[in-house]
Amino acid sequence: MRQPMSGFTLIETMVALAVLLIVMGTIITCVTNIMAFGRSADNNMLVITENQHGIRELKTDIYCSSRNTVGMYSPRLIDGELRMMVVTGFDKTVAFASLWSGYSVCYKHDSTNNMLVRLFRDAMGVQIDAPAEYPGSREQVVSNYCTSVSYTVEPNVGMVTVTLINAIGSDPNSKEYAVCENEFTVIPFNTD
Repeated sequence: MRQPMSGFTLIETMVALAVLLIVMGTIITCVTNIMAFGRSADNNMLVITENQHGIRELKTDIYCSSRNTVGMYSPRLIDGELRMMVVTGFDKTVAFASLWSGYSVCYKHDSTNNMLVRLFRDAMGVQIDAPAEYPGSREQVVSNYCTSVSYTVEPNVGMVTVTLINAIGSDPNSKEYAVCENEFTVIPFNTD
């Protein structure tokens, strides 16, 4: 009497291995795509956060400058920097007259490190240490991953328009590439 055969034949083994390879390949592809999607989501959140932080800081300082285009406090473009004097307080004895800073708050784009930097200059344009109203280092990074910033100062109204672009990655076709671009306009509150 013949005993029944046990185990797989060579053909059955090859088919099982092929199916196993297809299943493993699919699982690896799915895991890789999920990880890439996670990195893409992280990068998107990072550039959006950095962009919003830069916008918030710029808006605050522009709003605290002057819309009087002939005054010394209004925003100006000098050597690629947006420079402005800002209000640091009010004098209650003179009907809330604006107390202006004795320095200029300046924003410049550091294209080498892809950062938007805030720094401070005296009346002669010489860089100074950060004043008490802006605690921190001499040059303060306001926004990382900043690939481009442009300013337009409307001379008749004192209105400032800023376009800020933040991006991570160098290949726009990559899944991990993320970019955030915003444009905003601010009319300063003060009329000196």
